[in-house]
Amino acid sequence: MGIHLELKFANSKHSYPAVGTLSADGKLLLVKARLFTIPFATIGNNISGCGGENGNGNGNGSTIDHWLNTHGGTCFEATAAKVN
Repeated sequence: MGIHLELKFANSKHSYPAVGTLSADGKLLLVKARLFTIPFATIGNNISGCGGENGNGNGNGSTIDHWLNTHGGTCFEATAAKVN
């Protein structure tokens, strides 16, 4: 069983809270935020991974054009930072 984490992805313009589960061996991290779900590989204090963005708006009953214009793929590379 893995370790559950509370995370925040942030830069100078945006901040995204997220939750994650770290695998028992510490090599994989699955992160879910409001706008994305991404599996990450972990190496030391670094993570990298690619996944899908949920887009904005309600996709139920929408056309494929709406879905294609509001959903997409994204990749992250990040380094853990200690917050005081």
